[in-house]
Amino acid sequence: MNIKEDNIQKLLKYKNNPPNPSYIAGFIDGDGTIFIRKIKDGYQSGISITQSRTNILQILQYHFGGTIIKPSNIISENIFNEDGYYDKNNKRNSYALTIRSNEYKYLLNYIYDKIILKEEQINALINFQKEEKEKWCNICLNINKTKKLDNYDYSKLNIEYIQGLFDAEGHIYISYQKDLTNKIKFSNGIYMKITQKNHPEIIKEIQKFLGFGKCSDYIYYVDNFSDCLKLIKLIKNGLIVKYNQIIAIEEYINSRLEKSEKYNEEIHIKREKIYKIINMEKHQIEVYDQVANKREYDKKILLDLEKENLLKEEKKKEFYLKKSESMIGINNPNYGHPLSNEHALNISIATTVSKRSNNPNLTNEKIREIYDLKDKMMQKDVAEKYEMSREMIRRIWNRSIIPTDDPEFLIKKTELVSKDKSSISDDLTFEQKTSIGKRSLKSEQYIEIILWKIKKNNGELLNEKKIYSTTLSEYLSKLWNTKVTNDMIKNIWSGKTKLFDFEFNNAEITYEKYLEVIKL
Repeated sequence: MNIKEDNIQKLLKYKNNPPNPSYIAGFIDGDGTIFIRKIKDGYQSGISITQSRTNILQILQYHFGGTIIKPSNIISENIFNEDGYYDKNNKRNSYALTIRSNEYKYLLNYIYDKIILKEEQINALINFQKEEKEKWCNICLNINKTKKLDNYDYSKLNIEYIQGLFDAEGHIYISYQKDLTNKIKFSNGIYMKITQKNHPEIIKEIQKFLGFGKCSDYIYYVDNFSDCLKLIKLIKNGLIVKYNQIIAIEEYINSRLEKSEKYNEEIHIKREKIYKIINMEKHQIEVYDQVANKREYDKKILLDLEKENLLKEEKKKEFYLKKSESMIGINNPNYGHPLSNEHALNISIATTVSKRSNNPNLTNEKIREIYDLKDKMMQKDVAEKYEMSREMIRRIWNRSIIPTDDPEFLIKKTELVSKDKSSISDDLTFEQKTSIGKRSLKSEQYIEIILWKIKKNNGELLNEKKIYSTTLSEYLSKLWNTKVTNDMIKNIWSGKTKLFDFEFNNAEITYEKYLEVIKL
């Protein structure tokens, strides 16, 4: 498999979920840089991760954004040693994934409590976003310069962290020797190691955590088959950059453990094939072409925007609700003033527009479309086509329902408002006039619906069935030959639709009883 195909395979593996946060923390502690620097116009801050293989960079970019930056001079020619393998002195291209301040919040949120060696730099980056930029810039610069701190929180150390650190700072080695005839033999030693010169104290902590292996000043290593297999078993499934190498060396060790009487050509070919995989993964030059690779990151951005817009909308609703509540009764500037024709007309139009907005078949365009079918189609066929009641089609055809931008709509509304206003006593308050002006039922019908709630509470039945708002709305719509919705009944029962004391003068129940019922 070539590098490009292998990169695609690795990306597909982590397409749905990013690598473990501890893995990424270990990788950044090994090959990452957290920076805050002063520039002419202000500051630059970000996280940069450098690698010669871009598979891990592409995966992180896919989930967390950023830009993969190429070296200024791309090298594409590989050097091979005298034995035909990729030369260890190959100068490989170094790529850097840089995630700057406008993007890195997702990565910080994912790993901030997993980082060990660069924890203070991460804290500086988080605080830099909030306050005292100069202070946190200097703190980050000083930590990056000194490299070491007095202590680290090694309680965060786990297998996933070691996997990330190994992918960044790990090394796998197989040696070979030549016999007297200059023929290669793969029978010498192997070892695996993690190097950490800047933070050598973590090496002993890794040995202590794993319970096997050896330490030098700044290197943790295993150099025998048994310990190598232990380490491989623990870390191989979480590796990305060195995954192919770890699988190859596992196969190599197992082949060495096979009892063979003599090193022959078959054994040589098998071991050389494995060696070539490790040699290629370690020293082959990658030439990376930038691809659009930020889809999951872009989804995060869109989701955040949706949440932000939703929050704004909720705050807006909350603001206007409080404003509306604060203007009830005497707090309303129009309290006690007569309701003007213009104001009443605006209320009536707004109420109609609001009701129609919930029905896709009552847009102005749809109303005209349905009206144009008059005398061209049967009423029942139009009702079936638009999934509407025949009564609604009839009302459109007889011009009871008119597009709101039609001049006739305004004329009819004006006439209706004048008629309604003349029937409302001038003694009523602004709130009472407004409420009554919005109603679609008569006062006695509202009270009848309250009586049905009393029946419901008393366990009485409707057509030998329990009384529910849904069944009652169907029953009353037929009985009164007018639309009574489920929501209308719920609003009346809960007191959201207000009734006033003067409406109960000749009613079957008192106003006090009404107030008691709506609280139940």
